[in-house]
Amino acid sequence: DLEYLQQELDVARQLQASMLPHREPLFPERSDIDVAARIASASAVGGDLYDAFLVDPHTLFFCVGDVSGHGIPAALFMARVVGLVRITAMGVRAPELLLRQVNDPLREGNEVNMFVTLLCGFLDTGSGRLRYAAGGHPPPVLLQRNQATLLPLPRGALVGVFEQAAFEAAEITLDEGNTLLCYTDGLIEAPDADDAEFGDTCLLAHATQHAADDASALVDALRDAVTGHAGGLPLPDDLTLLAVRRPPR
Repeated sequence: DLEYLQQELDVARQLQASMLPHREPLFPERSDIDVAARIASASAVGGDLYDAFLVDPHTLFFCVGDVSGHGIPAALFMARVVGLVRITAMGVRAPELLLRQVNDPLREGNEVNMFVTLLCGFLDTGSGRLRYAAGGHPPPVLLQRNQATLLPLPRGALVGVFEQAAFEAAEITLDEGNTLLCYTDGLIEAPDADDAEFGDTCLLAHATQHAADDASALVDALRDAVTGHAGGLPLPDDLTLLAVRRPPR
């Protein structure tokens, strides 16, 4: 029975991984954007998610999410979130409206009271205009000129909990050479042997050191930093990183 269960979990892990983009970098044919992501589950299957795709030749959509709980229930809910987000992103260009339209279907029939935190945005790849919104998610980090800064977090509730929840959006310009870093709370809440969390201070310090790196090198460096902080101990929560960079000419 245990062997059969392990086989089922292995298949579930492969299916879940196939739902997310895996190219390295995600858009090798484009010179105007550089996008990379890393995900690590605390169990065989997890509830974290990310996505990035072009909704038209000049507009990049991206998102990072974290479903409540772990294991198979979180993985099933995660699959539902990924499908809803992708379908909705093809029809809207406002991140706050996208979160509102994803919230209501997730809330309906949600007797188990699960939810997801989401951060999503639309980037104009020509001008660098970036509009983002969040629902209960940690704030993104802006990396520019060897400096890392936590961006203001627009108001937004947990997604899938409240009826007709309202979400707000914020807007910045992502200049050439700058990177937007998105992540789940498994990063900043990762503990060391003494239960001290990685935290925002370590995040910003390591991000600053790698502010000029390309997207792949940045997410690899942060993943290695968290692994070093944990001292080789298993992480108690899923961890996801997504970097969106406008390369310098």
